[in-house]
Amino acid sequence: MVRFMVGIHATDLEQIKAFDWSGYHFDEELSSDNKYVFIQTKVPGKSSRR
Repeated sequence: MVRFMVGIHATDLEQIKAFDWSGYHFDEELSSDNKYVFIQTKVPGKSSRR
């Protein structure tokens, strides 16, 4: 995530909500004003087919 923030030259906390890497993304429902929660919904390289 730090690499992402440096890459976009983040200057505002709101900018990190755009983080989307390796299946992780910002979850607004689980987050609050003081705590941002990022969850992984898919694992790279893993198929959802069974």
